[in-house]
Amino acid sequence: DSNKKIKLGKFHQMIVYPNSGPQVDFYRGDKCPGHNNYSSTILMMCDRGISDEKGIFVYEEALSTAECKKFFSWWTPVACNTPEISCTIENPFYDFTPLYPIDGFWETSGSHSREKYLINICGAIQSNTTKCSGDAAICLKKSDGSYQDIGFANTQRITINSNGNPQIHFTGPKECSISTSVTIEMICGVKGLKFISNNTCTYRFEWFTTFACKESNSLHTQNTCDKYVEESSPYTFMPEKLKGVQHVLSRDGGTYHVNLCDDAGDDCPDGVQVCYTTSSSKLLVLGDQDKATITIDSYWMQFSMSGSDGTSVITVECATTENDDQEHSDIDLEKIYFENEFITSDKKRTAYFRMYTSKGCQFDKAKVPSDTTAPTTSQPTSSSHQSTSNKKGTIAGVVIILVLVVIVAMVMVIVLKNKNRREYLSRKFYSLISNKANEPVRYVRAKKTEAEASLLEDSDSSDEEFSKREDNTKDLKLKRRGKKKVEPLLVDFKDEELQEEQEEEEHHSDEELLNI
Repeated sequence: DSNKKIKLGKFHQMIVYPNSGPQVDFYRGDKCPGHNNYSSTILMMCDRGISDEKGIFVYEEALSTAECKKFFSWWTPVACNTPEISCTIENPFYDFTPLYPIDGFWETSGSHSREKYLINICGAIQSNTTKCSGDAAICLKKSDGSYQDIGFANTQRITINSNGNPQIHFTGPKECSISTSVTIEMICGVKGLKFISNNTCTYRFEWFTTFACKESNSLHTQNTCDKYVEESSPYTFMPEKLKGVQHVLSRDGGTYHVNLCDDAGDDCPDGVQVCYTTSSSKLLVLGDQDKATITIDSYWMQFSMSGSDGTSVITVECATTENDDQEHSDIDLEKIYFENEFITSDKKRTAYFRMYTSKGCQFDKAKVPSDTTAPTTSQPTSSSHQSTSNKKGTIAGVVIILVLVVIVAMVMVIVLKNKNRREYLSRKFYSLISNKANEPVRYVRAKKTEAEASLLEDSDSSDEEFSKREDNTKDLKLKRRGKKKVEPLLVDFKDEELQEEQEEEEHHSDEELLNI
């Protein structure tokens, strides 16, 4: 009878075999004709390539040779062996366990705004809202709505890179003829999770979090909203400017009430800065005022608060309408945005928010602005917050200067090695700094004959006598031309030493002159 239903057994036991996986046995089913009761066995088979955790259920007819014993196979990623994953590392010690959501995941945009990377560390993504496989820790939601696993939880390992930062590594299924590789660099800061690149199935992310900070880090923390003045820079931060603004966000049938540096309002108990309420009068306290910590890092401030029912984290990022940054062009400033929420391993809720505002920027402490004064956003907050590229640029500049100094010194040694060059340069230098260089120069005829002198002195002579004397002078000059070199007509009569030096220089060889 095809409409007749037969019970193939009740749960009896589950046996886990190290190599083949779990096996579930069912005994004491309905009466089997001519035999005992029906029984059945389900073989749990690991398949990480199946995105739906329900998997594929198959009747194994080849195994079910006995009339009253039936076999089935259940192919699902849930059956895969996922070892206990450690989220700590020693020497130096880091613990990323607080970042592990047992119900939920982290999310960041990819190279295209419609691409989303779903990420979990310390375990697989646990969410009924995605189509990632059961063992996926890193999963890509594509723009067409499909999902692709790129990193499995059981492949997670933590190392320390050359910068001294922890790195979390994953491997995934084979794509591009090789297995995908994922690296998340954990950096001390409060900026959050960010996609960096995808190059031939190699994915890189950066995660700025306070859990990546050592005890001796450059981040400043405080428990009040008082202004913070950096001693090593001309800037100050003023968290108190965020006080007094009530923020209300609706989420999943409930409402978040948030206020930085003050009570969250009448819907929350006194002394509570963040709470979550529902229409059924459910109340979750996610941030007490006396359990708040403010962390300051360059252009970000992070408010971390804990309450009886969970924690909340609000990251305040510096942004102004004067910035040319297209990343914030479509964002409503001064408004808090919901970022993420999940249940942690201690069964409590954790909520993350982000706010873009000019009140989160650094200000010139010499000119503390009013609410309408634009903050300073063009300078780093201190030398401890400068980027590695700036430091490298400074080092390169120093090296270039040293190389130029060495080159100049070598040229000076080569030039001054020759004695004649040294004497010549010395005379030139002396003439430049001598006071005579600033005196006026007068020019007269030099080494005149008696006839030439009388010609110049006797200005009252007649034109005829002057002509005769001029002819005599010409005759004298003609006689001298064949005997010796004609002397220059114009010299500085005050600088006779310079004249002698010029005459002496005429005797230098062509080679010496070229060297000079």
